[in-house]
Amino acid sequence: MAKPEDKKLLEEAADIFLRLSETPDDPTAQNARDAFLERGGAERAAFEKIARAWTATGTRKKSRGLPTIVLIFIVAALGYGVFPTMQIALIADVQTGIETRAVVLASGDRVDLDASSALVDETGTGNRNVRLLKGAAYFDVDKGTRAFVVTADEVMVTVVGTAFETALHEDGVSVTVSEGIVSVEISGTNTMLEAGDRLTWRKGTVPVIDKADGDRIAMWRRDRFFAEDMRFEDVAAVIQRRLRGRLFILDDNLADLPVTGTFDLSNPLLALETLAASRGARIIAAEPLTTLVLPQGNGAQ
Repeated sequence: MAKPEDKKLLEEAADIFLRLSETPDDPTAQNARDAFLERGGAERAAFEKIARAWTATGTRKKSRGLPTIVLIFIVAALGYGVFPTMQIALIADVQTGIETRAVVLASGDRVDLDASSALVDETGTGNRNVRLLKGAAYFDVDKGTRAFVVTADEVMVTVVGTAFETALHEDGVSVTVSEGIVSVEISGTNTMLEAGDRLTWRKGTVPVIDKADGDRIAMWRRDRFFAEDMRFEDVAAVIQRRLRGRLFILDDNLADLPVTGTFDLSNPLLALETLAASRGARIIAAEPLTTLVLPQGNGAQ
């Protein structure tokens, strides 16, 4: 995370910038800006960050409500997630940006890694273990005498020779089998999955098993994503892997709404707009800092 003093400067800069955006000719607001900038380089840098982010949103002056919301989340995005991201960068053997990547592990097994994903490769002569740290991966595992094991959060997937997808979500994990049989262990309980089975587990709940169309498993490898009665929040999280910056959903009622459809991940902003429109919402994009999903009626003209 950003240092508390840095975030405080961003919040102060955002407050001054908002007052100026609403009343640019107000001498009090102008004096507050000048005094803030004269305090030093850190203050000037914070104000410039807010100004650049504001320009990127393309938000025009409307009611006080919408600009305030935008600036709040710009501040959050600027101060969000630095430490966890650095942790993953230090631990991961393979990490992707906003594009997918094909990887051959030390064991010779193949992995397709989705955008914004990371893993630790612990395979080699002695074992075939992988830790998925974030995102999603599609494993194509050669048959051998040693089991291939994928750990993701509290879930452990064990196979011998098969193809399957493992994906981390905000509050759980999903495992979808394309070929063969896999064993999924959660809290000491094993579940066997066959080709076409999909297991979805969320923290504090029992796993749910349903069926998946084989042609649609890990479609992100072809820049597509198919959702069938998936939660709005989970679909948005998949699209977010292709976006720069942090995604915030500003309508709590959206998160659990079911979504069915196919989304073009080669144009993630359009995919997110399509998703939002399907539930009467809209987006404000301020890449590379943040993208907001908010109710259609939020803000004036």
